[in-house]
Amino acid sequence: MSGVAPRTAIRAVRSPSITWTRSRSQIVADLCPHHEENLTSARPYRDIPGPRPLPFLGNTWRLLPVLSGLIGRPDLLFVYDADEIERAYRSEGPTPFRPSMPCLVHYKSSVRRDFFGDLPGVVGVHGDQWREFRTRVQRPILQPRTVRKYIQPIEEVTSHFINRMCEMKDHNQEMPSDFDNEIHKWSLECE
Repeated sequence: MSGVAPRTAIRAVRSPSITWTRSRSQIVADLCPHHEENLTSARPYRDIPGPRPLPFLGNTWRLLPVLSGLIGRPDLLFVYDADEIERAYRSEGPTPFRPSMPCLVHYKSSVRRDFFGDLPGVVGVHGDQWREFRTRVQRPILQPRTVRKYIQPIEEVTSHFINRMCEMKDHNQEMPSDFDNEIHKWSLECE
């Protein structure tokens, strides 16, 4: 599936306030010969189906009863197709821009600078600073012996979670409506 995904696969909130471009990674282009071909046939962002924005206001005015305070925020694009998600990640280049929570950035760079130092982690930084941190931690973290240390504890936590899931099912064998909260607890326990 190349170009723009169908309306069922993508939801977009448009705002004219922020625009950025991402460079393609030469490494990805070398490893994936079809990569260039897919990008040349891709349609521009403005061709994504959806209501056309008003000048300056965008589409935010349509959501004001539901959302407030979003004027001036960057566009949000939700992609639900795994192949399209992979393509997006592979085309981001060596220093992707991933928006982070301002409160987390402030905490790591100001409040606890003594603990985090100049590199507050992968989540709080972008560009060359992100690439430098990622380069430092990638090799030690992805070594098989490092990964092996965590397999058994994660398997134990996951086994307990599966038992908890069996206990949580209702009379229709369905999970409760707040099951995502249980998944968050499981992921925190795995860390």
